Amino acid sequence: MRLDREAVLARAILRAPITPMSRKEWWRGCALYQVYIRSFNDSNGDGIGDLRGVIERLDYIRDLNVDGFWLSPFFTSPQKDFGYDVVDFRNVDESLGTMDDFMELLDEAHKRELKVLIDFIPAHTSNEHPWFIESRSSRDNHKADWYIWADAAPDGGPPSNWLSTFGGSAWTWEPRRSQYYYHPFLSCQPAMNLQNPETLEAVIREIEFWFDRGIDGTRLDAVQCLACDPDFRNNPPVSSHGSCILISGGPNNPFGKQSHLFDRDVPEALEIVEKLRDVADRYEPKRVLAGELSAAPIPSFCSRSGPYRSASARSPAPTPCASRSPRPYTSHRLTHRWLGPPAHGTPPRSGRTC
Repeated sequence: MRLDREAVLARAILRAPITPMSRKEWWRGCALYQVYIRSFNDSNGDGIGDLRGVIERLDYIRDLNVDGFWLSPFFTSPQKDFGYDVVDFRNVDESLGTMDDFMELLDEAHKRELKVLIDFIPAHTSNEHPWFIESRSSRDNHKADWYIWADAAPDGGPPSNWLSTFGGSAWTWEPRRSQYYYHPFLSCQPAMNLQNPETLEAVIREIEFWFDRGIDGTRLDAVQCLACDPDFRNNPPVSSHGSCILISGGPNNPFGKQSHLFDRDVPEALEIVEKLRDVADRYEPKRVLAGELSAAPIPSFCSRSGPYRSASARSPAPTPCASRSPRPYTSHRLTHRWLGPPAHGTPPRSGRTC
């Protein structure tokens, strides 16, 4: 018998309460609200949202009955990619506020029992960052290997056929070094060489700076780009079935014509994730790391990242923000596949984590 709307509502109201999942770790089953600062709330009338605007709307966020929120990047930036091109990881961009504004926001959020995550970009910087300016100056400076550099191909072209997510070559020529540098996204966002221990340690210190300020965790931007194939092997074309990646720019974006075996989601990235997790675990309470998985096929990442999605790793599942599989997945099926069955068999709470 098909139930009408009123009967369905009555059954839901009278149903015995669902046994809540274990919340020993607050992030299990949590709901997080994304605050895209620039468009969220403008406190001073300059047409750009800001941190003080977020402070003014904290009661609104609390009343959504979420566990916390994550802030889009607010670091000092030329804003060529609206904050995802960072010049200084330890300062607030003047268009969005000040460090005092951030500390007030953090304090007021915690008073309302809201967790605060920031959007951290571990795999690239702006080409205006002092690290890159030094790295590009020569092949023998202190930061020469802090970014991914490669010699030209025999014909003078790029070292490989890798493409930017936004189309076009992922390699740009730098005459100061007579080499190409790699950028998975815009040419103003050079990729850092996180397989260099010095580079990774420098990035870890930037994350620790914010952990020390009291944030509850970070969203890690573009974790599929933490590393790439050290031999810069060419990506093969996609199969006749087409790409399994849904990307910005639609089906005509050249990026979707390759199988991204060597420039995205490589095994070397897992060791970097493990080291980032170790840093978060040194804090008490332990900090959360939530990875964004974008422009990479779901089956590939799921098959490789099991150790970092387990309960023992104390890390929430990375979220496929712009991916698709040949088979459709609902959010519940994805969560079950990545994290395993929820505690007590209860369905996971929905919430945006990337």
